[in-house]
Amino acid sequence: MNDNQSFSNGVKIMPSMKDKRSIILKSAKELFDQYGIENTRISAIVKKSKIAQGTFYLYFKSKQDLLSKLSIDSIQEYSDYLKEHTDVEQGVYHLLELSIDRIITMSKDSPKLTLIVFASVNEVMEESDWEMLYEPLRTVLKERLLYSMKAGDVRSDLNVEYTITFIISLIESTAKRFITVQQDDDIDRYKKELIEFIMNAIQ
Repeated sequence: MNDNQSFSNGVKIMPSMKDKRSIILKSAKELFDQYGIENTRISAIVKKSKIAQGTFYLYFKSKQDLLSKLSIDSIQEYSDYLKEHTDVEQGVYHLLELSIDRIITMSKDSPKLTLIVFASVNEVMEESDWEMLYEPLRTVLKERLLYSMKAGDVRSDLNVEYTITFIISLIESTAKRFITVQQDDDIDRYKKELIEFIMNAIQ
């Protein structure tokens, strides 16, 4: 197996360690979403990644370890998206609206992987990875909540950490709902009522 090597003017170009890790994660993501976790073997990930079997274990201890790292990366991408497409001054309502829209889009585009990341990954993650998983999302939510508290848009006596935990739980349940139920006809109503529920609780 060729470890994803390429050539330029006859000179062999080897992917960097970061590139190889990204290639493995991308291959795993596609296979998990197509076949599910249980039906995806490490050998299939290795083959799709065009790497040697031993190379896989330079980056990941097991399939479960890979899944943990993939979940962390997915949450980071989700958090980065929210941060890039919202301003602190726009307040919590806009953030919640975008959060739900984004998770619904992810649920449609990659249902199996999204369900794994947001609904069942805690079953396979190590404690150290679990602590890392939602940290980027918590940071974005905390920044927006604290600003809204100072602006008087939400209650000043709000317990920020508890509120963030509740919001994340609702995001997880939204992902699970639209993957397992998939009732497209009531998405707008569901989103509206969910946001109103949260806003009524924090205002």
